[in-house]
Amino acid sequence: MKTSLLKKSKLKLGFGLIVLAIASYNANAQGGLQTYGAIPDYNGYSSSMYSVQVREVDSEGASLTEYESNHTYYLESIAKNGADRMSHSHWTTFSFGPTGSSKMVEVEVSMQSGSISNYEFRPTHVHNISQSGGKLTFQIESNKYTAIIINGDIRNPLFIFADPVETNVPDPNGESVYVVEKGSTTKEDPLTIRDIGDKKIIYFEKGEHFINETDAFGYTPQSYNSAFFVCSNSGSRCEGNQIEQIYIPGGAIVHGNIRATRAHNLMVNGRGIIEGQDTYGAAEEGKEGGGADYFSGQILNSAVTMAAYRDKMTDARPTTMNQVVEGVTSILARKYNFQLGIGAIVRNTKSFAHRQTTDGIGVEENSRVSTNFMKVNDDALKLYQDNTVFENSYIWHQMNGAAMQLGWDKEEGDSITVTNTYILHDDMHQAKYFNEGFWANQSIICWLKHFENFDHTREGIVIDGINSNNMPEVGVIRLLAIAMDGAMGGSGLGNLDMTLKNINVGAEDEDTPSYVGCADARTCKVEFINCKRAGVCMDASNVPARGNTAGVTITSDF
Repeated sequence: MKTSLLKKSKLKLGFGLIVLAIASYNANAQGGLQTYGAIPDYNGYSSSMYSVQVREVDSEGASLTEYESNHTYYLESIAKNGADRMSHSHWTTFSFGPTGSSKMVEVEVSMQSGSISNYEFRPTHVHNISQSGGKLTFQIESNKYTAIIINGDIRNPLFIFADPVETNVPDPNGESVYVVEKGSTTKEDPLTIRDIGDKKIIYFEKGEHFINETDAFGYTPQSYNSAFFVCSNSGSRCEGNQIEQIYIPGGAIVHGNIRATRAHNLMVNGRGIIEGQDTYGAAEEGKEGGGADYFSGQILNSAVTMAAYRDKMTDARPTTMNQVVEGVTSILARKYNFQLGIGAIVRNTKSFAHRQTTDGIGVEENSRVSTNFMKVNDDALKLYQDNTVFENSYIWHQMNGAAMQLGWDKEEGDSITVTNTYILHDDMHQAKYFNEGFWANQSIICWLKHFENFDHTREGIVIDGINSNNMPEVGVIRLLAIAMDGAMGGSGLGNLDMTLKNINVGAEDEDTPSYVGCADARTCKVEFINCKRAGVCMDASNVPARGNTAGVTITSDF
């Protein structure tokens, strides 16, 4: 039985600021370590390769608590094309906030079969590393992530997510909370919006859950995907639906996706998992994306969709829609993992997917994206909209898209800042996959197409810091492809003024060097400041101009 309970909440959000007044208990809000066990009565997505234990330590590395087991998840890469070049995923998540003498978390990693003989951290912002008795121990601070390559096995990386302490945890006994009990939903009887009534907060208990809305209010899920509709909190589309928070705790998995297009004042948070793939039996056949969902036009097949959609929003656009996604893990989304609207905050999320057109995070103007992990098979970060900030991103670059995509259609965003990005690995590097080395979209930074003529110059785009701290020189297929010249899979009529700073990547593939391409009668200006590729500074001598070369300006400063 799906049951209800709980208290009134109110959410207000400004750019870079969140104020949440909820009747809640904040687990470990004062600091400390919170671990998460396996999903109760559920056997999926568990690693049979690695085991992880954690405990608190002081500033000197001395232990303060006993080791606790923390569940390690596993997702197999099953993409039909290029799967032999893509890695599987193992990960564990815990939450921690320093308090008193407790300053860091000590992590012990062991193999369930065999022992650890060698390792590599990416990035290396860990402390007091020790390898003994076939086990690996190290210490990590709060709000830091790292990947570990164990015994040279690049196909089975282990990701450690040391999240900050959880906040905005609802009280399941509050009068405005709808509690979804473990075992109360099934594929045949999923949670729907009609079950919620006038409650403000949805609280999933630990366990397995199903969400769906078939033909609700006249909307039918596209391409067989299961969706939970959250209607606009302003009262449009669905009268009376005023949901303000969806909480998914660690140890919970929710099958389906959340569709809240144009909703205001909505938070999705927790440390649990949302599985965005079709859970109702649509076969993965034909193309890699699975039938109709191969096509990127199926935007609503994203795991969490809240965007306003610029071309469809007829009301005056606000400066913020007060949307937050925090802490949750998205797996197997068919399109975006997280697509949010104006003035959104996305932080501490993790995205794992191997479908060909699965993107990472897209936000509309005035948004901030902070400390997120993406291992997706299309574009990881969408740099499309004005006044957006992307900081502390961890990206495992897979086979299909760019790590940072400036545009595919008619994006014209200005004042976009990307700081401190970790490219943990590039599956495309030296893959020689389907001759895709001639396709610009596999680059780390790309601007591929613009389908409309426009005189506006995209400016104020600054990408500052790629593998510039605590990272090896990771090889990439290509760092930069401004493909507006019409060559190598790109075309367009755009103008660009962009600055790249503090970049330190390894070698590019020999047949896919970085380039700046420009269309006739257009200008493309790229400034390199302290940018190195395989130890060599990048400038006009080794980053060729293409197309309208007279319109290309490449400057450098070291």
